[in-house]
Amino acid sequence: MTKYIVRRLALLVPTVILVTVIVFTLMRAMPGDAASLQIGDSASRDQIETLRRQLGLDRPLYAQYFVWAAGVLTGDFGTSHRSQQPVINELKNAIPVSAELAIAGVITAVAVALPLGTIAATNRARHIDYVARLVALAGLSIPSFVLGTLVVLFLALWFGWLPPTGYVPLYVDPFTNIQQFVFPALVVGYRSSALMTRMVRSSLLDVLQQDYIRTAMSKGLSWPTVVTRHALRNALIPVVTLIGTQVGALLSGAVVTETIFSLPGVGRLFIQAVTQRDYAMVQIVILFIALVVSLSNLIVDVLYAVVDPRVGYE
Repeated sequence: MTKYIVRRLALLVPTVILVTVIVFTLMRAMPGDAASLQIGDSASRDQIETLRRQLGLDRPLYAQYFVWAAGVLTGDFGTSHRSQQPVINELKNAIPVSAELAIAGVITAVAVALPLGTIAATNRARHIDYVARLVALAGLSIPSFVLGTLVVLFLALWFGWLPPTGYVPLYVDPFTNIQQFVFPALVVGYRSSALMTRMVRSSLLDVLQQDYIRTAMSKGLSWPTVVTRHALRNALIPVVTLIGTQVGALLSGAVVTETIFSLPGVGRLFIQAVTQRDYAMVQIVILFIALVVSLSNLIVDVLYAVVDPRVGYE
């Protein structure tokens, strides 16, 4: 196991480098640059060129990348063209928001998907199974921006209330924090739960057809005991994979949900950086996302051995 983890961690380096190179190149290939957006349309060409030299945008592309990479290795991630603040400080402020949304969303999804998927699998082709599949299908069919917008409109039109904007940490004001996150967590959690419900149902149906399930039943074990102690644990292996990918995706930024509910998380920060051609901010966010996704996948692979002792990596 240790050798496997070391090998996977070693693969992080080329993966992160490749991702940052691709994003670095694509950002520079987009029409317009930070200088033209920052100085405005009324500026002369000489003024734009002067600002480009000050920002280092007149250098060859490979030279710009090596300058940025050298800064990262020394702990200097650059300064935001938009706010004139170190990008690492803005990212540090955004991570707790996305982290809390990710944790709340995944908890919501698991709390809904596990019982709903289990009930659907153990009542196959019955009315409750059709209802569970319909709920899951609706979650997959409704885009996040539509569901989030409908929630906001429903709260505003029916109750005349909207969640507080901005971000208040849980330890500062728990009540306001819960108001800010309860509906965004339900939005992202419902969509994730739809995927997990279908996965739990299909995986559990396969496990329930195995011989050891019939053996357990023949020994006189009750049906709930067989499902919870024998079938569900083995059925959770693909679900663990899905949970890991959902955590990585939500932690790296639920862009639409954060924008609709005005949460200053990583996703909203990334969108603002892209629209303003804030290259340093885009690069550090991409670096963070690449690390989060890679590490979450590694954690999921390690959890395989915990959930199923038959899985080994030596």
